[in-house]
Amino acid sequence: MIHRIAAEPVFALILGLAALGFGCDQNRAGKVEETALVERDPVSSTGSINQALGTGERVIPRLPTPQDQLLIAIREGDQEAAARWLEEGARLNGDSASLVAGVRGKGNLPFVDWLVRQGASVDAPDASGRTPLSWAAGRGSLDEVEYLLEQGADVAKADRLGRTPLHFAVFSGEVPVAERLLAASADVNRQDALGTTALMYACSKNQSQMVQALRAAGADPALADKLGRTASERAHGNDNLCKVESSAR
Repeated sequence: MIHRIAAEPVFALILGLAALGFGCDQNRAGKVEETALVERDPVSSTGSINQALGTGERVIPRLPTPQDQLLIAIREGDQEAAARWLEEGARLNGDSASLVAGVRGKGNLPFVDWLVRQGASVDAPDASGRTPLSWAAGRGSLDEVEYLLEQGADVAKADRLGRTPLHFAVFSGEVPVAERLLAASADVNRQDALGTTALMYACSKNQSQMVQALRAAGADPALADKLGRTASERAHGNDNLCKVESSAR
């Protein structure tokens, strides 16, 4: 009787430890199996991000919607396909970047005009805040800039970093585009989020003709960016260009 009483707790302890070990093995096996499932699954780029973040979410691929197909057609400059997807229920301003996609696409002005006549907004921005006019200016497309201004595009509308179509015209290096925007009352001294003016960008890119056009429109060489640098101090490798231009009053 004494031996039986002593053995029962020991036996129970052994069973408990065995069960605990079995549970650990199950957990380990479960983790291995879960990892294997994740590795076997075809995962989209979004799914990869979710896994990297540890969310464990898996993205199931979906078929493109009519809205997706419309934007694809617009990017490709395919008017026939775009018209078909509009008939299927897609909306030009269902995605605010509809006209941006057209301007960024094949550079087809008649197609851009068709989009506007179908109701696309000339000022609707994309995710970065850039408007169709900003993209047209950045591409150096004078005919598209002319057209969008005629349609009432806002020459002062800036992106999320405070850059206006005039800033992007300087990036393109196309002086006629910058001059057209200036003629439409673009603010020549507008500073972006870093305090940079169009003149500072032109000087940093050593664009002598652009500098002259901006100075003729009243660009102020005394303005400084957030780091305290003026236009002449932004002229990398060719200080003389902007020192001469910036000293003229």
